[in-house]
Amino acid sequence: MFRMKLREAQRPVRVRDGIGGPVKVVTADEWVEFRGFKVIPEFIAHDESLEVEEVASSPTASETSAPALNESPSAKPASPQPTRRRRRNTQKKASEG
Repeated sequence: MFRMKLREAQRPVRVRDGIGGPVKVVTADEWVEFRGFKVIPEFIAHDESLEVEEVASSPTASETSAPALNESPSAKPASPQPTRRRRRNTQKKASEG
């Protein structure tokens, strides 16, 4: 996991978090965490306007929490009932045509 921020105050920069990950806005005010990268790409490593800091990959609270209680299939929330719709009369009546 990496943290990035801009070295100087300038226009915000958008950086994608890994391949296919969300786009995050990087500013000079606060650090932004990137979890999608296992290795920093070269275009980020050589960019002089970015400060990049590697964070120790320790598990977060959400990853270490105990799994939810065993849910039985009957305990799942009920899906909403589909609305009842009238079918369109697609065939022309013989009396009209």
